[in-house]
Amino acid sequence: MEKIFKFTEASVSKLKKNVNQDFDAVKDRYTSRGQGAFNLDSDKLEILNGHYEIPNNIILIDDQTGKRDYENSRIIYEAFKNLSPADADDQRLWVYLTHITFFEYNKRRWSKDSVTERTVLSRFFYNGTGRGSRTHNGISRLWWTAHLTVRKDEVNEEKKWELTKAIFEQQDLQVSLLERTMGSYENVRTAFLEFYLQNKDKMNGKMIQDLSRDLNNSGGVFILSLLSKDDVKQRLKQLLNFYLNN
Repeated sequence: MEKIFKFTEASVSKLKKNVNQDFDAVKDRYTSRGQGAFNLDSDKLEILNGHYEIPNNIILIDDQTGKRDYENSRIIYEAFKNLSPADADDQRLWVYLTHITFFEYNKRRWSKDSVTERTVLSRFFYNGTGRGSRTHNGISRLWWTAHLTVRKDEVNEEKKWELTKAIFEQQDLQVSLLERTMGSYENVRTAFLEFYLQNKDKMNGKMIQDLSRDLNNSGGVFILSLLSKDDVKQRLKQLLNFYLNN
């Protein structure tokens, strides 16, 4: 088993300070021109006592386009299957993973030679504790997306991962369901994805944005968290029919 650690708060702050205050000096570290992963000794980074254990030789699929996000999401979620949601909101873990364990993957996925300070802060760090933090960090987004969409008690593997695969098909699904308040409700999140699979030929990015906006606004009339999945789907059906006929 491979041991995975957490950085100390001081080490996270140090890395972030280097990006914030002198990005030109550290920019190459985050691009293909740079050297390998950060090093605890040479970069003077400290870790906390205690560790997680994951299977040896976990390798994420090399991906510069996002086409393999679904597969990589499964890999991360299954490797960290014992991670609690509370621990999964801890920046010290994700910053360790983006700078040490999965640095090369994260660099290939998110950093080009023209990478900006904003991209590095978003994809290599974990800023705050909100929903946006979970879906921006290059590794936490893989774990959280799977955690919020996998049918954990499903035996059939295809059905188990059906919604996880679906949400990675369009970025607008991720933004609409994982960065909006309504997406924190499992009934809404699951119903929306199931409705998408039933109507995906009619749901481009613009339609997803419109449906999610108006469903979210329905929260002023209905208590979304108390609706059944069928009720949510019925509301989505009404909205979709309206858009298609007007």
